[in-house]
Amino acid sequence: MIVQYPQQHLVLPCIMINIMGYLSANGNGAFNNMVMQYDVLLTDTGSDDLSVALAVMNTIQQALPLAVVDVNQARDWLAYCPILLRRGIAGDDARVLQQRYEQLGGAVAILPSKLFFPSDAPNITRWRNEWFSEHLVALHERVLSNWAWDSKIDEAYRFSYLPTYGTDVTLRVWTDKNGIHASARRSIGRIGPLPGPPRETTQWQPTSDQWAQITDAMKEHRFWEADSWDTVPEGYTIVGTNHWVMEGIRGKNYKVLVDQTPNEGSAREVGLLLVNLLPDDFAKPPLE
Repeated sequence: MIVQYPQQHLVLPCIMINIMGYLSANGNGAFNNMVMQYDVLLTDTGSDDLSVALAVMNTIQQALPLAVVDVNQARDWLAYCPILLRRGIAGDDARVLQQRYEQLGGAVAILPSKLFFPSDAPNITRWRNEWFSEHLVALHERVLSNWAWDSKIDEAYRFSYLPTYGTDVTLRVWTDKNGIHASARRSIGRIGPLPGPPRETTQWQPTSDQWAQITDAMKEHRFWEADSWDTVPEGYTIVGTNHWVMEGIRGKNYKVLVDQTPNEGSAREVGLLLVNLLPDDFAKPPLE
């Protein structure tokens, strides 16, 4: 399935403007509910990081009563702001949480919750769409089509490795009038019930040969023509899976395909190709 995204953006009201430019209106069908829901992100701890760390522990405890969090671990998280504190809550609840942190000297951003993928994307149920979107928000990623439009990107691909248990990694590679570029982010892991922010971020410039390898692989595996890359037999469900999510932008066309814990198949081969482009000093995910 290929989706064309519009040439003009619809400006939607929100409580706060985007922080650091990595979230924007969702060109893939932003507000799916009549009742607005919001994400709450801690953007600054202020001078009293201990009090803010304790507040983060309390926020986690409210969302997941059985969570056990060490204050030193919570203080370590604060080095990687913005941190996703809540996903998809009511505006009044978001403002209460914001006020709590502001009283401690911290800063909180409230942003409309977005789904990163089209509602009719193959093999992406509404639950998966919510789950994938939550993890990409926590990684400071943007809706791919919006980012590409704003940045005037000619062609781009994003591979996201999102395991049920483990550390998220997302990698983008793209070409524009200035050349070939790539970036990657690796999560710190979970923060209670929510995915954590990136601990490691890197940018580099792949070679023309490497970009050719990517585009050749997309042709070989028919990324733009295939209906699905899913290798899970129909009627089977994998519990505790690792999601391999491949997105692409080419001109005005957007595409996404996904597979679960593949031992073989297109998602695995193309995903491994992209992961092997990572710089040597970047901690690669355990995909083998």
